[in-house]
Amino acid sequence: MKPRTRSLLIHAFAATAALSMAACGGSGDDNDDDSSPPPPPPPPVTLSGEVARIGPLQNVVVCLDLNANDACDDGEPTSAATGADGRYSLTYDPSAVPGAASARLIALVKTGDPAAATTAIDSATPAVAATDADYVMHRPAGSGGAINPLTTLVQAGVAAGMTDAAARANVALQLA
Repeated sequence: MKPRTRSLLIHAFAATAALSMAACGGSGDDNDDDSSPPPPPPPPVTLSGEVARIGPLQNVVVCLDLNANDACDDGEPTSAATGADGRYSLTYDPSAVPGAASARLIALVKTGDPAAATTAIDSATPAVAATDADYVMHRPAGSGGAINPLTTLVQAGVAAGMTDAAARANVALQLA
């Protein structure tokens, strides 16, 4: 076979193979359904930490305040009341709770009869209610951790337009 004829045959074979691949889509798969399995759902998010004032606070409910109204509303991820150690934990499905990543955590500190399960008790003074008026403490959005008067001051700075870092530095400066 002459080299020129051989070269023409190779080019013709390559062109035929390329056209065949183009005609079938090039995938080699006869199935026209190009769907792939959906990505797995995001894992649940758990936020946890301690609520404290002077010492750990018991009987305090913590939630993600999705609508920023300083209340734990229906549908907002909420913890059980804290125990004597002040620990809270709440878990939510990020795909089912829009806006959760940008919602701050709040801790509802309530007054009342020290024997009531809804009255906040400070471990430093367990025989009396932790407060004589209800109030809310805050933690800036994005993570779990401590919720206390200092995190509440940081959140106030963030709400006033400061970055988290600037708000923390401002609180540290105030405390000297």
